[in-house]
Amino acid sequence: MELKVFNKNPYEQNTYIYYEPETKVGVIIDPGFSKTQIVKALDEFDIKAIILTHGHHDHIFSLQKVVELTPNAKVFAHEMEKELLADPTLNLSNPYGEAKDVKAAADTYVNEDEVISAGNISLRVIYTPGHTIGGMCLYDCENGVLFSGDTLFKENVGRTDLPTGNTEQLTESIKTKLFVLPPETKVYSGHGEPTTIGHEIKNNVYV
Repeated sequence: MELKVFNKNPYEQNTYIYYEPETKVGVIIDPGFSKTQIVKALDEFDIKAIILTHGHHDHIFSLQKVVELTPNAKVFAHEMEKELLADPTLNLSNPYGEAKDVKAAADTYVNEDEVISAGNISLRVIYTPGHTIGGMCLYDCENGVLFSGDTLFKENVGRTDLPTGNTEQLTESIKTKLFVLPPETKVYSGHGEPTTIGHEIKNNVYV
């Protein structure tokens, strides 16, 4: 599998297209603030799924436009994130957004250990509440790749002082669900640089 990253925005928020290089079949993860870049790139790919690791406005800002341009793709989010996605105050588009309220919904709400597939791509849902109540990570076991949303960053973790956040839940999620993955697992976060599970076990002082 190959990866395209879009992060030219003030928040350094990462939107990912994860795809098969031969067929260009892929998924888009967290269509956020790099709207112009994302829209330009969509013609290159056959997007089968739009996946939201959580519902904060910086991760769903381009969702409506992506949905319009990928009519065959379904939107996926965790079952526990429904309310936050739909509420501009909870998803922070009201207090912090780009002068507009954002309300969103998924076509399919998923739970722990369900698999989201597109072509030969299989991403297992790991439910990791803490940054938000419905935060989730996406794990490709075969290729050793984890998309961690805002749960885990390089030598840092997601904020827990925002609506539905919980510090104890976040720490528990990381320790019991992410740090048990193989240490060589590559971690692609919602913001910032890639890392590995092994690096975070040794160097992340917040867990």
